[in-house]
Amino acid sequence: MPSINCMKIREEILKMSPYVPSQLSGGIRLDTNENLIFPNQSFLTELKKRIDLDTIRLYPRKDAREKLAEHFECDSTNILITNGCAELLDLVAKCILQKGDTMACITPYYLLYKTIADCYGAELKTASNFEGLIGIEADLYIVSSPNNPTGEIISNQTLENLLQNGKAVIVDEAYAEFGKESFIHLVSKYDNLIITRSFSKAFGLAGLRIGAAIANENLINVISKAKIAWSVNSIAIEALLLALERYDEIKEANKIIQTERERMAKALGIPQSHGNFIFFNPPNKDEIAKALQKKEILIRNFDYGIRITVGKPEINNIVLETVLNSNPL
Repeated sequence: MPSINCMKIREEILKMSPYVPSQLSGGIRLDTNENLIFPNQSFLTELKKRIDLDTIRLYPRKDAREKLAEHFECDSTNILITNGCAELLDLVAKCILQKGDTMACITPYYLLYKTIADCYGAELKTASNFEGLIGIEADLYIVSSPNNPTGEIISNQTLENLLQNGKAVIVDEAYAEFGKESFIHLVSKYDNLIITRSFSKAFGLAGLRIGAAIANENLINVISKAKIAWSVNSIAIEALLLALERYDEIKEANKIIQTERERMAKALGIPQSHGNFIFFNPPNKDEIAKALQKKEILIRNFDYGIRITVGKPEINNIVLETVLNSNPL
């Protein structure tokens, strides 16, 4: 019987390590930056009313681009809706990167970036900060702002300096609603800028896998050529449309998360984050992770620090008590 060794598999794929999401299960999940405040019960009840199960045999008929254009204050021709930001990042890389090319981002970075670079045979170069990216020659830059996992943001001036080299720049704004600034306003000024927005975080639709790109119309048209047809399902589109209608509720939920995030950072004496999480690197981080796991609270424990999703106030109180009682910070 023929084996996999008989198949012609790309060398880049055979060499790469797969992106592996968190394998933890059970307990209170503060390791994946999911939204623990929204959707609320009222939203879920209304969504159930709007979903016609008879339509699941059909390909999606609705289009959310017009409503998104209103939300982002741009033209619908500047928008591409995808199966989460992961599909979008892959699409851009598919259109731009070739074997031997270079992709650049800051470190620490979202691990999926390395997977994407490896998949297309590109080298991933890193800088220790956003300003350092300007000194790296690359074919594609990915700027995560707010950065996952550190929560830091790029300045408008630094981003414009990077854009002026003419190479493609993705600004991954998965956590933008929790921060202070979006760079969508620069899309009309720079043809090489691609903004990615996730509806998994502030919108709380992680399980439905839906995201969007905002970019120059010509660039959107190019990226669309590489997109698989019908990659976004009809229930995800319906949920997004409802979420846009109820964006005031999302903003209220975000305020709770932002207030809690600031409270936690202040209590722990760590830098403020601009995401829906906090990040710090205490010498006893393994002890903290184990102590929280005993209380059935799961966090992300990296080699270089721990990232904790901001949850409901009562959960955050347990986190703070556990961390502060685990000396030293």
